[in-house]
Amino acid sequence: MALISIASWVHMPVIPVVVFVAIMSGVLTVFFGAAYTGMIPRIVAPEQLGRANGYFEAIESAAYALGPSLAGILTSKIGPSNTIGLDALSFVFSALSIMRNANLKKRS
Repeated sequence: MALISIASWVHMPVIPVVVFVAIMSGVLTVFFGAAYTGMIPRIVAPEQLGRANGYFEAIESAAYALGPSLAGILTSKIGPSNTIGLDALSFVFSALSIMRNANLKKRS
């Protein structure tokens, strides 16, 4: 996602970058989907699995409902390139959080 923002900021042709990012995002989404659904049972107790899955689905549904509205507001306020840049930062934050959780689980 950061490549799209960078291409826009340095006035490069953005469409080829968008196509590349869309392909990579689609491929990586498949791997991420498999990984996070497999991770939930590893980080919660078996008796809490139903509740954890419920929370996860609620959060995911809220993101799908609120995300486009928030993106539209941000795009109108700070511009599309900066909004995509924030999205890229959210992926970095997510990756760091996942790595932290995986490291904590290894220690326990």
